[in-house]
Amino acid sequence: MLKTGGGDLEEIRGFISEIKDTEQATVEQAAQETSSANEQFEIRLSAKPLPDATAHYAATIINRLEVTSLNDTSTSITSVKVNRGNCPVGGGENYKNMQYGTVAEIIIRCDARQVREVTLTTSSGEYTYNFNGQ
Repeated sequence: MLKTGGGDLEEIRGFISEIKDTEQATVEQAAQETSSANEQFEIRLSAKPLPDATAHYAATIINRLEVTSLNDTSTSITSVKVNRGNCPVGGGENYKNMQYGTVAEIIIRCDARQVREVTLTTSSGEYTYNFNGQ
């Protein structure tokens, strides 16, 4: 772990602030869906520090993909690809039998600011969402 001195703490705070700004921009930005299937999802990216971060150690950042179902019928996500498979995907929660408004949280193992494309697969088809790089 990286020990911080007086100036390093400000650098970490700046980094966390930059992550928050990136997350807000991602939320405000509409992801463009390219699919011919009829299911709909809302995609958000977030990068949050673990709550137990202290001033003595650099904050550990957890990057997550949040997928909200906008479907009236139950649907399950069977596969997730980020950046065409170039960003490893970790475990997730709530991605099976998703009702309208259900949020699936999936850990991604790359910087959330670098995500350009997310592809979700369900039994009804494949959905690709593109994000503008900012």
